[in-house]
Formats: sequence, structure tokens, C-alpha cells
Amino acid sequence: MSAQSQPHAKGHVGYLDALGAQVLSAREAWLDMNGPVRSLLIAVFGCVAQQGRLRIVERTRTGLDHAKAKGVRLGRPPARIDLDAAVRLRNNGMSLRDVARKLHVGSSTLHRALQAVPVSRV
Repeated sequence: MSAQSQPHAKGHVGYLDALGAQVLSAREAWLDMNGPVRSLLIAVFGCVAQQGRLRIVERTRTGLDHAKAKGVRLGRPPARIDLDAAVRLRNNGMSLRDVARKLHVGSSTLHRALQAVPVSRV
């Protein structure tokens, strides 16, 4: 269990204790979460959960590295902008926000795309 997750879990357990809540397992009737080994069980369950999260991160990184090695482009696909229409609308006096709305793209995305257009076209 990491240094951060155990105190965090203990804080939740302490809050539930203050409310008088008891933890019962429907599947493991033998599991007594109110006895003297309660702190140990909470620590063990927290450790198991932390290890599960670490394995998920590890598998995700491995998958991403594998995809990158195969040349897969990761991330959001680039926005398709009709630059000719955008330049024409801007030259007709339409605001950047209105052009972005009309072309269904974000104004920041449109602004970046228009900055890449040669000055002779604008």
C-alpha cells in the first residue's frame, strides 16, 4: 500500500466508525471486520487493491508501448477544418468565434489552424 492510500483508507474507515457503521461481508460470513484483526484486514485489503491498480497501470503502459511500436497514432484525431471556407468567412468580416461555430470546431483550434495559413491567403 502506498504512503498516501493507506491513511486515505483509514480516514474513510474512521469516518464510518464515527457514524457507528459496521462492515459485513455477505459472501464471507467468517470474516469479522469488527474484531481485533480489523486493522490488519483493512491494511491487507488496501494493499491488494493498490497492487491491482499498479497492475492495471502496468498493463496499460505495455499496451500503449506496443501500439506505438506498431505505429498506431494515439490520441484524439485531428480536427478537420475547411480552411478555404474559414479564410473566406474571416475576410468577409465574420468573427473568429462565429466562424468556429459555423464550421463546428473550437475557436482555439481554428485560431491555430489559421495561424498556419500563409499571409497571402488571408
